[in-house]
Amino acid sequence: MMRFLLTSLLLLLFSALSAQNFNGQWKGRFKVYGTGDADEYMLELQTIDPLHVTGFSYTYFSDLGRQYFTICRVSGTINRETHTVTVTELERIKGNTPKGIRDCLQVHTLTYFKDETGETLEGSWKPAPGFDFGCGAGTTLLGRKVLAKAV
Repeated sequence: MMRFLLTSLLLLLFSALSAQNFNGQWKGRFKVYGTGDADEYMLELQTIDPLHVTGFSYTYFSDLGRQYFTICRVSGTINRETHTVTVTELERIKGNTPKGIRDCLQVHTLTYFKDETGETLEGSWKPAPGFDFGCGAGTTLLGRKVLAKAV
């Protein structure tokens, strides 16, 4: 009986952990509170253990008809109870930000949702520590499509 309960508990724990799969490319936008500004945003995440992710963020934006980008290295923590991942941009790796526009590293706190149409990460962002000077804050919405299995 004890062995059955332990096996059942382990299966339940495994299914709960696997239900929140943060690996892969999450594409969408982040918006700035109080403005109409929305930038294209992508997180490329890899789970390194049950409670941590690492990867890269990609931000794409336009200014005066020209396209720009920034790539940052990220690290984050997973809270399995609340279905959230908190991802912090640690450093800018590459980009072509125009003069007069400052790169602002961000912290995104995102909740995982899944339904029959796909998966989303939804939440908010704020400046990363050390970037509290006029970088703003806002909301983030990213999606990942669920691939259908071939029959």
